[in-house]
Amino acid sequence: MIELKNVTKKFDQLEAVHNLSLRLEKGKITMFIGPSGCGKTTTLRMINRLIEPDEGEILVNGESIFTQEPVALRRSIGYVIQDVGLFPHYSVFDNIALVPRLLKWDEKRIQARVDELLDLVTLNGTYGKKYPLQLSGGEQQRVGLARALAADPDILLMDEPFGAIDPINRSKLQDSFLEIQETIQKTIIFVTHDINEAITLGDRIAIMNAGHLVQYGEPNEILQNPKDDFVEHLLGADRNLKALSLERIRDYLDEDAYLTVAPGTNPEQIKQKLRTANRKLALAVDENGILQGRYNLEPSTTHADGEKLSYDEQPVVMSRNNNLIEALSMMLETGENQLPVVTSKGKLRGVIKLTQIFAKVEAAKAEKNI
Repeated sequence: MIELKNVTKKFDQLEAVHNLSLRLEKGKITMFIGPSGCGKTTTLRMINRLIEPDEGEILVNGESIFTQEPVALRRSIGYVIQDVGLFPHYSVFDNIALVPRLLKWDEKRIQARVDELLDLVTLNGTYGKKYPLQLSGGEQQRVGLARALAADPDILLMDEPFGAIDPINRSKLQDSFLEIQETIQKTIIFVTHDINEAITLGDRIAIMNAGHLVQYGEPNEILQNPKDDFVEHLLGADRNLKALSLERIRDYLDEDAYLTVAPGTNPEQIKQKLRTANRKLALAVDENGILQGRYNLEPSTTHADGEKLSYDEQPVVMSRNNNLIEALSMMLETGENQLPVVTSKGKLRGVIKLTQIFAKVEAAKAEKNI
């Protein structure tokens, strides 16, 4: 756990952070959000002593960070920034290996750790030999995250890491990030300007303005009970709709709405199996559980039996960490009423159905007596 007690920081006459007291839970993602100059990045940088506070205490697991030598402290805390900061003349492997080498790990241990992290951020081993300029923006951010995790720190500081990424790849990175966090369970402090990102990623949100902490709590609590007009304006007019973004697809998976078949199965056999099981969807899955395609049984006026079997070898899929708004948006875009849900490595986990989303909306309406 990280605890800030009455922390204040001034730059000349400007009070960037005023008397901030806050507890950040171990193993959780805390999002800091607010307008430019509100103090969120200053707060982040005080935790690893890139900026020294003028007043107050900062404790990690009950121990003051000021009892530690600053460089040693920084090497024990992961740090990811918007422009990544990869060394262009270092390979991906050497960028990730940087801190372990500074900590004098042996090369065998470093090799194993880099391989493990490349797998974790879904970059295969061939990426280790590449250089930053050979990578896309999203790939560079994945390498930056791997480097921050290299020495297995308990704490990870992230300063708008996805801010420069285009919206489509940003959403993919957010999904991957949540899946990685399920595995690593780090204490993460994440600065953002984007309220949707804060709601999507955060276990808790700290809203700041002019150096002051305005409101701190779980996303649902803040959405339902904004403290003042500033918070309400930050959340936007659609804050009730945003509550749906708190609902993860993983909690609504349906594993009975479809059949699985081996790739290459005879279409007529699939058709018959679907009719027998009273299903409309069959998913082709290989021996490793990886989704290879989808079959839809649809009405047809041109087929003698009144039905046709369509096949899509590159079906639209959702991630377990996507939310219900993202699922609904994709269904409206594709015209599908159920979508396969897979892991970052393509392994099938179930489907999300339009009827499940409608049921959640109706339940929310009932709660508010709409």
